[in-house]
Amino acid sequence: RKVASNAYAAVFIDCDMPGRDGYETARALRESLVVKPVLIAMTTTADLVDEARLREVGFDDHVLKPLRPGAMTGLIRRWLPASDAPVARLG
Repeated sequence: RKVASNAYAAVFIDCDMPGRDGYETARALRESLVVKPVLIAMTTTADLVDEARLREVGFDDHVLKPLRPGAMTGLIRRWLPASDAPVARLG
């Protein structure tokens, strides 16, 4: 709901959220939103990251947990080099 009611430029989604997981959330956002934000998966499974699955459900990129500020900053600069829109974090 939070993302649907705001025009975020990027959304960080935890793939291991309770209830609806990050994969379901990403797919739902891609199917329902008119303005498509950059979707970044947050995951702990470094050696199990299935980039094809991430792209299939609508993620643009991923970052490993625990999150490092430098990694997040790098992703924001990569995907939103000149954006003033807010960034949302789900999970």
